[in-house]
Amino acid sequence: MRFIRLKAKKVFKLIGLDILSTKLWFKYLGLKNGISIKYLDRTIELTKNKDKIIIAKGESFFGSIGIVVRDFQNFFETVKPIKASDGNNVIDFSVPKFHQSFRNNDEFFFHDICEPITVTDIYTTVFPLQEGNVVFDIGAYCGTQTVYFSRLVGNTGRVLAFEPDKTTFQSLKTNIEKHNLSNTRILNVGIFSHDGEVRFSGQSSMGSSIDDTGTISIQVNTLATVCQENSISKIDFIKMDIEGAEIDVLESSIEVIKKFKPCFIIEPHFKNGVLNDTEMLTIFKQLDYGVKILKQGEFDYQPLIYAFPNK
Repeated sequence: MRFIRLKAKKVFKLIGLDILSTKLWFKYLGLKNGISIKYLDRTIELTKNKDKIIIAKGESFFGSIGIVVRDFQNFFETVKPIKASDGNNVIDFSVPKFHQSFRNNDEFFFHDICEPITVTDIYTTVFPLQEGNVVFDIGAYCGTQTVYFSRLVGNTGRVLAFEPDKTTFQSLKTNIEKHNLSNTRILNVGIFSHDGEVRFSGQSSMGSSIDDTGTISIQVNTLATVCQENSISKIDFIKMDIEGAEIDVLESSIEVIKKFKPCFIIEPHFKNGVLNDTEMLTIFKQLDYGVKILKQGEFDYQPLIYAFPNK
């Protein structure tokens, strides 16, 4: 669930604002939602009444601010805050650490902000996962949804989780090991239109993405290659959240989709300032899939796409 999660310079270019104007814009959004924003040397504090969320002042902090402003209360329904000496309820995402979830008191390690449980609920309830299902978690991030997928498909099911960002992959690995998921395999690769290496903008955040101007290289594979290398005989459900590479993956996976007919929940993203949901819907129509638009939280501008094969 993202607020066009990009490096600060890209955000400024996309929306045509300099740093000062961007800060003023977020101050306005914060005030509109009853949230004050304080910029410190290394952190940013967002406070509403007695609730406070602290985030790191890294490369993608403007994206983090957007998510926190939009979903402020949902974070306090996702992870348990700490009661500070000043009486505030504090969630501190500024340093990597374990957080306790309200869901079954589970603990998850996050090196950056987490996704609100409301998003995880969409991924785990819209498609009724059952014992024995095979799930691909493409863009697994730190693995909150991976853990719940694993539990839902049970011992006879299988989950493959893909996360190309190296720092994020380590958080994913930590959470998979923490929850002893024997039916889950995690892969430090990206899913893309071809096999090989691509440039990558690795922010170690939810906004890491394939990017021609990226400073590092990552390994990528097609869905067909992954299926062949992992002896996949069926795919029931694919969650896809890959920061703008969705169309590349879908267009290069037509034969795999026709063969296995999986259901999808995909988060569209902005490419060149335009949300790629229309392209996505066109592809699914050509594949004879039905679609439903799923609202994320209170806003309509970046929905989820639920796609399912017509019988």
